[in-house]
Amino acid sequence: MTGLQRLMCDREDHVDCGRDVWSGWSAGYLDCLRLGWMLDAELPDMYRLLTEAVWDPTRCAWVDPSVSPVPAASPPVARPDAGGPPAWYTAGDRQSRFAHADFYLGTGPQARWLGSLAESGHPSTLITLGGAPGMLTATTSDAYEAAVEALLLGHDTTRPGFAFRAERGEASSWPWLRTGSSGWWAYAFVDGRVRACLRGGPWFRPDPHQPDGGAETATGPDAELPVPGERAPTPTTFSWRPGFRGAPVPITAVLPPRPAGYLARRGEVALTVRIVLDLVLDRHHPLPDLATHAIREILHSLQPGPTANARQLPDDASPAYEQVVTALRDLLGADHYAEGNNPARATELLDSAATTAVRALITHHTAP
Repeated sequence: MTGLQRLMCDREDHVDCGRDVWSGWSAGYLDCLRLGWMLDAELPDMYRLLTEAVWDPTRCAWVDPSVSPVPAASPPVARPDAGGPPAWYTAGDRQSRFAHADFYLGTGPQARWLGSLAESGHPSTLITLGGAPGMLTATTSDAYEAAVEALLLGHDTTRPGFAFRAERGEASSWPWLRTGSSGWWAYAFVDGRVRACLRGGPWFRPDPHQPDGGAETATGPDAELPVPGERAPTPTTFSWRPGFRGAPVPITAVLPPRPAGYLARRGEVALTVRIVLDLVLDRHHPLPDLATHAIREILHSLQPGPTANARQLPDDASPAYEQVVTALRDLLGADHYAEGNNPARATELLDSAATTAVRALITHHTAP
């Protein structure tokens, strides 16, 4: 039960999907309008809808889980303490099964981030991957760290998904747009055992044999998660030359953060590019969630070259392949201009990325 068109549903059966009559509006538009999640009078915030809302198959509608009951098919997890996290995340739902995972040594602000894994964070999924069984049962920090390293390295080399290993002392390698792990799974080694938390809830022992991964047993306060992606505002220096042939005067300014409207639009475009990337090249990358430098690494993997600054397409690259690469370039260019406080140019490049991605899809399906 995904709330999307049945044509786009990845389930093998559709027994519990429910039935709904098409209203004539684009999928999700009326839900965004009802929830008040609109970027402007005509533009729904589809990225927020797909990442924050829950599909209710009974009402055939997306609902805000923080204010509406969870569908009966996905009961809420009970919370004994009133001060805990919202008791709305669903046990064994598709969102948690295909959520990301971040791995830490320790907890709190001083925890060390080891790496991240995209869309494979549920314990029942992890145990199917190399290195993960040892990671979940590790009894020493060295064994845990070695198992995480093996898990991420093995996944990165054997599957077309996304795994990211942290570089020692390099905080800028955090791959997500979010500054922390509050939106998905977090695993940490603390007090001689491995703990997990889901969406910022309390810590618990991960159980790969339970539909919710063991989250239903969680008690106590919310987990204290680090924020490895939190950074100071970006400073930039430019020169101003006063008068005729005046000496250049260096000026340092702090760039403002990228506006929320841009990030929402970027999420929609990145989701479009991700779908086309999956269909055309069979590459499963969570583009809407990735930071700029992580998308740049994906782009470099699609156009390898002899050196770091010399990139070229493979000799057998199809026209659709080339168009997907162009869409990714436009997405990176949009981020560059948004960070440089040029929102108009950033928006133009986002539109170009979306248009090029659609062209790549058409080319892929019409090519002989």
